[in-house]
Amino acid sequence: GSALEPLLLTLRQAFDKTPASTGVAAALQAPTPEMQAQLHSLSRLLSDMDSQALVLFEALAPQLGTVIPAQTLRALGEHMERFDFDAALALLNPSAPPP
Repeated sequence: GSALEPLLLTLRQAFDKTPASTGVAAALQAPTPEMQAQLHSLSRLLSDMDSQALVLFEALAPQLGTVIPAQTLRALGEHMERFDFDAALALLNPSAPPP
């Protein structure tokens, strides 16, 4: 197995606990300046195809649920698991031009 297996398992478990997206949109909050900085770092790591994006994403996953719809968060996690960083970046920055 790969050294990333424990990380992927943690990500899967985090997403299994994510509540369904029904009615969650109203509960979403605007990201704090700290969260915006973390999201910017995550975007930069994704655009650099840096595997540290997985580590940062795992650390941020619990807080991301408050600023990103659950369905988007699950899709983001699935892209991360497949190392499809371009698709993950597109979800984080929908207004950004494709690479």
